[in-house]
Amino acid sequence: MLELQDTQTTVLAEANGRQMDTVIGNEKKDTTSSNNHENDLEGTTPAIQKVQTDLDDALDLCQLSQDYWQQGELENAVDALDRAYALILSVDTSDQPKLIQQKEDLRFMISKRILEIYASRNVVINGNYNAIPITINRHVQAEALFY
Repeated sequence: MLELQDTQTTVLAEANGRQMDTVIGNEKKDTTSSNNHENDLEGTTPAIQKVQTDLDDALDLCQLSQDYWQQGELENAVDALDRAYALILSVDTSDQPKLIQQKEDLRFMISKRILEIYASRNVVINGNYNAIPITINRHVQAEALFY
């Protein structure tokens, strides 16, 4: 359990750091993510590699959100999805059909997960479930005979 939390914290910290670097304008190279996709992205430009890395990080955040949701931590799950969506908003996929499709798939997945999370919340109503109390008198009793 502790190992899973450490991994989740690391993924969130890395994604948040890249997101902040994008907002500030710094584009430092993330060697851990680029090594994972080195074989897939050989021969492509660094800009496309960065977009692919950001999309992969957004997918990792979606998985992290799923893990949080299964643990019952709904706020953390929604927060991870928010960060994933912020990542995919920051990427430019113009003129790259495969990247455009990946981005759209991630958008759909994020929206679907948000709906699942909110639908899974238990709504508990305390108190008497009779919405309108009925006073039993002779008129009500007379009407009850017809049903």
